[in-house]
Amino acid sequence: ALHRTVHLATLVFPKRQDRILLTTFTRNLAADLGTSLDRICPPEARERVHVVNLDGLLGECLRAQGSPWALAYGEVGEDLLRAAVRLASPEPDRPVSFYREEWEGVVLPQGLRTREAYLTARRPGRGTPLSRRGRERVWPVLDRYRRLLEEGGLREPEEAFRDGAALLGRRDLPARA
Repeated sequence: ALHRTVHLATLVFPKRQDRILLTTFTRNLAADLGTSLDRICPPEARERVHVVNLDGLLGECLRAQGSPWALAYGEVGEDLLRAAVRLASPEPDRPVSFYREEWEGVVLPQGLRTREAYLTARRPGRGTPLSRRGRERVWPVLDRYRRLLEEGGLREPEEAFRDGAALLGRRDLPARA
């Protein structure tokens, strides 16, 4: 990838206005790739190469369009989910892990935002049957979790990627130089 990027930046897209984007899944690898490019890429070409991980690129795109969201990773999301369980269900009959799996396996993939949508949503692969009454007890926790995320200016990465895809699908985006 490094040598291909140098080739593209120096021979295929050598103009000052040309830009090259090199992406990866992890922040650490993006940093390592950037450091390596600094060593092997001529400075005038290197300044036209942007190296970033996908989540970072998503954040850049959303911020450029005025989105207020930051991504909720790891313990931040887990702390908020635990708080949602405590606040919405003083005597929860399910472990926090159940709500996490329900969020990631049902709510996020289907883009569910309302109680009504959740009550009628399919739950493929969940293994744990959930009656309508059970769903009515689960939804307040999931809804509270979403509200806690929003109050904190946060989005789960999957929702942020959905926002980014919707943004890219818009026809009224201004062209960037």
